[in-house]
Amino acid sequence: MKKIKITQFADPGHSWFSVKRKLLEELDLLDKISSCSYQRGETVYLEEDCDFAHLIKAVYIRETGSLPENWYNTWMPYFDIKKSHTNKSSPIRSYAAFRKVRAKVEVGAAVKLYGKSYTILEVTGRVVVKSMDNGQVYRLKKTQLDALSPCS
Repeated sequence: MKKIKITQFADPGHSWFSVKRKLLEELDLLDKISSCSYQRGETVYLEEDCDFAHLIKAVYIRETGSLPENWYNTWMPYFDIKKSHTNKSSPIRSYAAFRKVRAKVEVGAAVKLYGKSYTILEVTGRVVVKSMDNGQVYRLKKTQLDALSPCS
């Protein structure tokens, strides 16, 4: 069994465990993760209370085939955890809230960002979008890409 390497990031009020989004997909967990977790690029920061427990349970079942009554006290052997703590507010709090469905970032795609609708015009270098409301054109910051969701 290969241990899953994760980092626990903590600030004075909360903590999060960083995992690759691909792992959550492999374990079929995307529907279980709440918007209390955050995402940045391909990394998801699972909030410590409920969302991280979903990961623990899924890994435990994958490795042992069942989930015993005392599962929460016996999960440590499956993870290699590095700890990082700050006495200030963690920058994770400013990342995009977790979304199970991510927008396709391609020319012509209709996307939403912070409740407003846009069409993607350009993807080379920075992503350029055009507002569906007023026709204004904007260049998105890298961090805004994580907050994009598909228009439904």
